[in-house]
Amino acid sequence: TMAHNYDWRLAAEFYALALTVVGTWQREQIAARLADCRRRCAAGPRDNSIDAGELRLDEEPAVDALRLPEVWMQLGNRHGSAAYFLRAAQAAEVINDHALAEWARHKAGVT
Repeated sequence: TMAHNYDWRLAAEFYALALTVVGTWQREQIAARLADCRRRCAAGPRDNSIDAGELRLDEEPAVDALRLPEVWMQLGNRHGSAAYFLRAAQAAEVINDHALAEWARHKAGVT
């Protein structure tokens, strides 16, 4: 099976931000993913690859699609990263928030 490398520190930061915006019904699931990401960060780089068989791609995303743009926007602001603003734009398009997508692309420097 193919191993995928993840940026667990970014994932932990993502879920920490997500905890600030998600509804209460999602908090337990987000907190569990945050704890897992932090555990993997602490394990060190050699233990940070995951077997593809371990990934459940049919699982519902941990963060509600309506909240994803906000999380990516916060990451973009925090890191000054155009890539994160572009992720916010993509997430906003998925929920048909074209105004937010346009604003995120503007923040990313893409017009």
